[in-house]
Order: sequence, then structure tokens, then C-alpha cells
Amino acid sequence: MPTLVGPIPEPASIKVYGLLGTFRVGNSGFIVKYASTFANPAASGRHWGHKELLEELKPMRDRLDASKLQNLNSLLQRDLNDSRVAQDLIPYLLGQGMGIGFFPAILAVLVPRGYLAEAMDDPHYPTPTQNSKISHRTDYEGCWSVTSFTGEDGQIVPLGMLDIIRGSTDIIVLDGQHRANAFRFLSGDFDPSKEIYQSFYDSLPPPQPLDADLPVTLIWFETQSSDSQINPQLISRRLFVDVNNTAKNVSLARTILLNDRAATCLGTQEFYSRSAQENGFEAGRFSLLHGGFDADLELPGRRHHKFMLTTPEIIHDALLWAMFGSAAYDGLDCYRVGRLHHQQNTPRFRIIFSEYDLMPKGGGEDEVFGPYFDDPEKAKEFRYAFSKAYLPVIWTLFSELSLLIPHYEAGRVIADGINTGSAPTERDVWDKVFCGGEGLYWSLDPTKATGKRSEKYSTAIKSIESKFADERATHFGQVVGTTNAVYDSFLTKAFQIGYVGAVEYLSYGAFDGDYIASAADLVARLNGYTNSQWTAIFTELKPLLSPGIDPKSWPLYRNLLLRMYDGDRGNLYDAYDERLFSKPPDGVVFKKYLDEAKSSLFAAHEDAAPAEDEILQRVQTALDKSRALLDRCGLSAEWFAQDAVRIQGEKHLKQQIALYYSS
Repeated sequence: MPTLVGPIPEPASIKVYGLLGTFRVGNSGFIVKYASTFANPAASGRHWGHKELLEELKPMRDRLDASKLQNLNSLLQRDLNDSRVAQDLIPYLLGQGMGIGFFPAILAVLVPRGYLAEAMDDPHYPTPTQNSKISHRTDYEGCWSVTSFTGEDGQIVPLGMLDIIRGSTDIIVLDGQHRANAFRFLSGDFDPSKEIYQSFYDSLPPPQPLDADLPVTLIWFETQSSDSQINPQLISRRLFVDVNNTAKNVSLARTILLNDRAATCLGTQEFYSRSAQENGFEAGRFSLLHGGFDADLELPGRRHHKFMLTTPEIIHDALLWAMFGSAAYDGLDCYRVGRLHHQQNTPRFRIIFSEYDLMPKGGGEDEVFGPYFDDPEKAKEFRYAFSKAYLPVIWTLFSELSLLIPHYEAGRVIADGINTGSAPTERDVWDKVFCGGEGLYWSLDPTKATGKRSEKYSTAIKSIESKFADERATHFGQVVGTTNAVYDSFLTKAFQIGYVGAVEYLSYGAFDGDYIASAADLVARLNGYTNSQWTAIFTELKPLLSPGIDPKSWPLYRNLLLRMYDGDRGNLYDAYDERLFSKPPDGVVFKKYLDEAKSSLFAAHEDAAPAEDEILQRVQTALDKSRALLDRCGLSAEWFAQDAVRIQGEKHLKQQIALYYSS
């Protein structure tokens, strides 16, 4: 067997000098170790190792391709706002301001290579051992090592060298990836040419030498006891939210997807994780493409792309009402609620998860997302319980509703066409903007596009959306404008909370607390309505009941969906209810038409009350209009053939007229 002669090459590594320290918080089983150092674009002299560090401060999109995003644990800082880097930070570094400036330290965490891989849900984290040959050196299982220096008296000083093995370690930026990428661009380590990102950098001069040190704090973790197990995902996600919310706030959607305490956030994460694991960015079924998880803007008023069907904020608020909503809004005569936050009805949570020994702590001002788990193990147990007891409910509502079939089918047609025959620009836009999970859709705002390259991508975005809208309208069987209005209504927070609220209401009846069966039955009955009937419900009936899209009107949608569920059975709404004008949607519609009749009568008879025959005729007209509208919606109009309903309508209109003319 041949013998190797000469020195054995060491693995390529990054050696940087820095200030070493330890950070502890009370009652924690973990220690955060850190090295305060710097990165520099120069490649020689005192910058030995620090140039290589800058190269590794790359954004998450360079470490994980969107097609591999099958676990929401890999969502840490995935998206990068190139517009901010190009328009704000690079000009700042070039001195296009006061001529003096400074960047605070980048915060990055050391994790073993493979941390981002799909199969590594609980990756092993290296434990420290003292090197037997080198004094004052601590090794972390071949991933990195730390050597402390000593002073003249032989005592250890807080200075040393951090040696990071590149092939065994990933450096994940938790805070400051925009600052890091500005440095990387000017040093030539980030080359956006031939990429969709180039459109943001067209107006910038070529990269030029930058004589500046970028402060960097590198952290890693140790345990204080054998009972504590390091989960770098959990710790990193928590640090990401904490650090970012002390400066520029993380978007609400991103915070929800990274919050590892609140029950509603954990449930939302499970929903998006299932979307990622099962369907990725597939256009023909509910997937991340439709989830709006990458938007860096808040509701309401956010411009959404045509493929979106929901957002993390909407799912979160729907779960908040499902698991903790006040029982005060359960009645079918309730059409509007008060506040949307701080719901604390834990008995409702206990019913849903009755088979599990779980109960979150009450939310307070410090936990704006509602009740939470402060024990990571309990949070993990809840994830499992949610995946079994309630995730199938939300999944059924989005994956089985026939109303959404035209949306998914149109998406499938567009995706197939782009992947087989589109121009490179459209393929690039499809992969990076719609299926990239990077928030580029909102950065490449067509209304703000500047420069030929940016306009090219914005034009491609509009072209894809226009083709999709046409294709969806064809499948839906209505004109584009009407079809868009229907799906825009579906995408509202009010509708989706009401959708979940309908499941909640039904589960207490015939289904004896079985939420999964309740959801399946609700969707099955809703699937009996045609697209034209859904159109009448969204564009005619709903606006008559309440104009606008106020999230606080979600009970209106719940009641409307329950009326659709009830059909002509009369199980939820009796054949006649004395609360005709306040309880069933039918009666609310009738009252709206009676109010129209009242206004027209007042206008036609300024001085004296109209004759009784005219009043009766107006009541009959209101009945006919109500019946015609419900017929278009596919809802039974039997109520309006009953004498009791007509008599109540006549009584109501006569009282209003008498009151008006007596005053």
C-alpha cells in the first residue's frame, strides 16, 4: 500500500481574529458564545481571512434554491430587497451623503453544514472539546475551533482566533444581509449580471475597491447542562425575530412564520410547512405559490399578485378566532365583531385539542399573537397535535373547494406554457418572482419600474398575470373583471375568517366537536354551487348585506356560508323566524329592498303619506327582487312565498312611513 509523503493538507478554512465573549440570560440552559471581528474586501495583508469571511456573508437565496424550499425552517432571511441595497446602501458606502458613515455589526450564526437540508429537521450541533495538543484551543467536531490568546503573565485574555472549516460549516446571516451584500457588491463578491437582480444595479458604477472594515459578530451555542439540547433552528429563529424587532421591524407575515411561541403562529407555520412539503411552488394545487408568505408588506392595502389566495396574517387571524375566539359572536344574528386581537377563550382551544395535554399561557401585551407556550417541548407537542387535530381542517378548505379549481387549473396551464415555450425573461420571472419566495414581486413593482432592464421584468410580470387572469376567467366561465372580483373577495381576511368560523359553528351541532368532519361536509355542500351562483353571491348578495371588505364583518361571511350550507333544509334557519330582519341573510336582503322602497316613496310623496295599495305593491316588489336575487345565488327562496314574511314586511314599511310623516 503506498505511503503518503509530506504534510497532509488541512481543510480550507477561514481564520479571523477577534474579541471573544460569552452571553448568558437567566434561567437558560444555553450559552451564546461570540467573536466580534470584521470582514474586509481586501485579499492580503492584515485582512488575511477577513476577505474570505465577506465571501461567506451571502444571502440565503445563494445557499438554498427555491425549488429546495420544502421546509419552512429554511425561511430565515431568505429574501433580499435588492432595491434597498442598490438605491440606499451602496450609494451610502460610496459617500453620496454627508461623506461620513458607519454600519453596525452583521450578526451571523455558525451551524454545521447540512443544517438547511430538507432531511435535517434536528441537525446535530457540535459540542466543544479541549484540544489535547494546542493549549487554550476548543474544537467543535471539525466544524470550527477557537484559540484564546494569553498575556505576558500567562493569563487568558479576551482575544483570540476563530477558525471556521468552510466545507463543514455554514455561516447564516441573522441580521444585516443587506449591509453585507452592499459590501459584497463593491468588492466583486456579488455579481448580479445575467440574473434578474441586475435590474436593480443597472444605474450603479462598476464595483470599485472599498477601504472599509465591516463589523461582524459571529455566534455559536453551547449548553450549560446535559439536560439542554441545542436546536440551532429554534434558537436562531428566536434571535432573528428579537434582533430585528429591536431595529427595523420584520414584516408581520415573516414574524408569524418565525414565532415559535404563540399557538396561532405555530399552527400557521404547520399549514405553510405542509404546503412546502407536499406541493412546493406547484401551480395546479394549493402551494407556496398561493400563500403570499414572502411579502414584505402588511395588510390591508397590499398589492397582491394574481396567484395569491391567502397570507400568513389571514391564516393566523382565522386560527385566532377558531382556537380562542369569544363565544359572544357565535349567534347567527351577529354580523360584525369588535376587536380582532387578544382573543383569550381557552375553553374553545381545550375542545379542539381535548385528546392532548396542552394548554398555552394567556397572551398579554408582550405576546401580541395570543396564548403561547414558553416551553419549547410543549410547543413541539402542540405542532404535532395541530397537525393531527386541526391542520386537516384548513387544508380541506383550500384544497377541496371547487370554487378554486379554475384558479389552480389556470395556474397549471400558465406554468406548463412557461416551462415549455416561453422566452427566457418570462421563465426567469416565473422562477424567481412567482416561485422564488424572495419577495421580488413587490420589489419589481410595475408601477415603479425604472430602467430598461427593470421595465423588461415588470413587463414580463404583467404579461404572466394577464395571461393567468384570461385563463382563469375562461375556466371560471365569467368575464375577467367579474372573475377577478370573485377571487379578490375570497382573498379577504373577512371571508377566510368567516370560512373557518362556519366550520366552528357546524362542529358544535351534528358533528359533536369533530372539526375535520365538519370541514369536509361544509366544503362538500358548497361544492354544489355553480360558478355563476358564486358570482352572484360575491358580487350581488354580499355587497347588499354589507359594502366594503372590513375584516370585522367576518360573521357576515360565516352566516352567508352557513345559509349556503343549509340550502333548502331549514336546519339552521327555520322556515320562518320572527327575527327576520336581523338573523337570516334572506331577511337582511329583504330589509335592504324595503329600505330602498321607503326612500323612493319619501321622494315621490313629499307632503302626504302614500296610499296603502302603493305600500303593498312596494312590499311585493321587494319580495320579488329578494326572491330573484336568491334564485341567482342558488339559494332557496321559499321564505318569500310565505304570508308571514309578507305581513312582517308590510308592518315594517308602514311603521317607517308613519314615523316619517308624523315627524
